Amino acid sequence: MKKESVFKKLLANRRLRYGSSAIVIMASVVVLFIVLNLIGGLVPFQWDLTPEGRYSIGEQTEEILEALDKDVTIYGLFDPTKVESSSEYIGLMDLLEKYDRYERVNVEYVDPSKNLGFISNLDPDQILNIGLKDFVVVSGNTKKVIKYYDMFVSMASEYSSFSSFDVGSKAEMAFTSAVFYATRDEVPKIYLTTGHGEYDFVDSGYITVGEVISVNGFDYEKIDLELQPSIPDDASIILIANPTSDFSEEEISLLSGFMEKGNSIMVALDSNDSPEEYKNLQGFLAGYNLEYGYDKIRETNDNYHISGNQYMIFPGLYTKTLLNNNIKDVFTKMLADNVRSVAVLRKTNSFLEINPLLITSESAVAESTASAGSNQIGAKFLGVAVEDLRFGSRIIALGTADFVQDQRLIYYKQYEESAIRFMLNSLKWLEGDTDDIFIETKDYFINLVDVTARQANTVSILVIYVMPGIILLAGLAVYLRRRNL
Repeated sequence: MKKESVFKKLLANRRLRYGSSAIVIMASVVVLFIVLNLIGGLVPFQWDLTPEGRYSIGEQTEEILEALDKDVTIYGLFDPTKVESSSEYIGLMDLLEKYDRYERVNVEYVDPSKNLGFISNLDPDQILNIGLKDFVVVSGNTKKVIKYYDMFVSMASEYSSFSSFDVGSKAEMAFTSAVFYATRDEVPKIYLTTGHGEYDFVDSGYITVGEVISVNGFDYEKIDLELQPSIPDDASIILIANPTSDFSEEEISLLSGFMEKGNSIMVALDSNDSPEEYKNLQGFLAGYNLEYGYDKIRETNDNYHISGNQYMIFPGLYTKTLLNNNIKDVFTKMLADNVRSVAVLRKTNSFLEINPLLITSESAVAESTASAGSNQIGAKFLGVAVEDLRFGSRIIALGTADFVQDQRLIYYKQYEESAIRFMLNSLKWLEGDTDDIFIETKDYFINLVDVTARQANTVSILVIYVMPGIILLAGLAVYLRRRNL
C-alpha cells in the first residue's frame, strides 16, 4: 500500500507531469528534425539563403537563357570531384546548375590533365590564353574565356602585401555576358580615345563600366586619333572620357567625318579646375548646339548633395525625354563630383533633336572657373543628348565623368546601380538600341544606407538632443514617482 501511494503521489506531482511532457515534446522535435533532414537529402532541391543571392540567377539572366536560339556549351576546365568543399568553385558549380537547366545550355567539366589536347582543340592558335580552372563558353565558332578574376571581386589584405580575399561575386555577370556575347550575331564596338589623359575600360578609371558593358554585348578598344589616318569601320561609338587637354584640329576632323557616317559619340567632361579651354572640342560641340560651361556646380539644396560636401551632388533625372523612360522606375540617386554645366545654345537647327538628360536643382550655384566669369544661380543641365536627323548620328555631352569612375563606385556603393544604369542606357541609345541587361556584382554581406545632408542633420538632432532628453525626462518621472510612494 505504501508503494502504491508513493507511485500515485509521483503521478500526481505537477513537476513530474510537466517535466515528462517537456521531455516527450523535445524527443518528438528531435525525431522530426532527423526525419526532415533525411527526406531533404533525398529531394533534389536547394534554397539559396545567402543574403546577396550568391548562388542564384536573376530575372534578366533567365530571360536571356530562355530566349536563346543557339546552342551554348560552358566548359569548366577541372575535375569537379576534386574540388575542395571550401573552394569558391563549389559555389560556381551550384550556380552553373541553374544555367544547365535551360534547353540550349549545356555545362560540362573536362580535366585537361586527363584529356590531353582538349585545350589545343579549343584554341588551336593559342590566342585565348586558356588555362586550368578557367571556363570557356562556346557557341558555334565563337568562344569566350572566363578566368577567376572575371568572376570575383578581390581586395588586397591589410596585413600582407602578398595576399588578398574575395569581397564579391561577378560570376553571374561573367557567365551571362559570355553567353550573350557568344550568341550575338553582331557586336557593337566602342573606341575610347587616348592621348589626352582620358579614363579607359582597360587600365584606369572605367574598368567597372567595361565589365558591365561586356554583359550587354559591347566590345571595346582604345584609339589614339593622332596616330590614325581614319577611324576603324567597326567603330559604333567613340567615347571621350574626361580628357585633360584639347583635341587637335586633325582629330576633330576625324570625329566630324565619323558622325557624318551616322555614328555616335559620347563626351564626359568634369570640371577639373584646369585652365584648359578645349577650344577645338567646344567648336565641334557647337555644331550640335552644345557648349560646356567653365564652371563647377555647387548644390545648396540639401536633398541634392551628399552630407558635408555641396560639390558632391545628386543630379536629377530629366524625365521629359523618352531616352530616360526605361530607367526612371529603377533610378534612385547617382553621385557626381567635380560637375560642370552643359548649355544648349540658342541656334535654330531644325535637323537637331535635343533631349536634356540630367539637371540640377533650382538653387544650384554654377561657380565660374574662368578668370573673368561670374557665378550663376539656377537650374543647369548636366547632360544633353542630341540626334542629327541629317545623318542619323547621335551625341551625348555629360558634365560629369566621375559618376562611374572606379573609385567613386567602390567608396559609394549605394549609388552604383543608378550610375551604371544611366551610363548603360546612354550607350544603348547611342547604339540605337534600348534593351539593356544589368546584373549587379553580389557583394558579400554589404548593407549600405543612403543618407542625404538633410537626413543626416535630422538624425544628428534626434541622437544628440531628442533621445537623451526623452531618457532624462523618463528618469526624472520615475524618480519623482518613487519618491512620493
